[in-house]
Amino acid sequence: IYKDIDAPSSQLVFIPHSGTNVVNTSTIFTFTEEDGLGSGVSVIRYKINDSAWTDYTGGFDLTGYAYGYYNIQYYAIDEVGNIESVNSIIVELVEMPSEQAPPMPIEMIILISVISGGAVIGVATLLLIRRKRGRIE
Repeated sequence: IYKDIDAPSSQLVFIPHSGTNVVNTSTIFTFTEEDGLGSGVSVIRYKINDSAWTDYTGGFDLTGYAYGYYNIQYYAIDEVGNIESVNSIIVELVEMPSEQAPPMPIEMIILISVISGGAVIGVATLLLIRRKRGRIE
């Protein structure tokens, strides 16, 4: 008979917008859980900054939050009541860049000359790239 005395573990999973912990409002946060040979995870609870603890039921994001730093805390409880120590991660919520304007059109001129004289043959290439004013419509 095995007695489950070990706390489960959980991990916050997300793909950062940039850097290690930089996110935006479309970043989805999920949790993974592990209870080894134990009774299984019953619930994961999390909170953002000083909010109330919330039972995790599926992925969440930070839509509706102001840009800045947020402390996401979380822990798991297994089926027999073993409780994981609280984990904490600080993320920075940044504004997503607006759609970038398309690049200005360019004009490319390529001039290739074949030079021959006596036994010497050469090729000269000139590439000129110039941005045009205005936008592509």
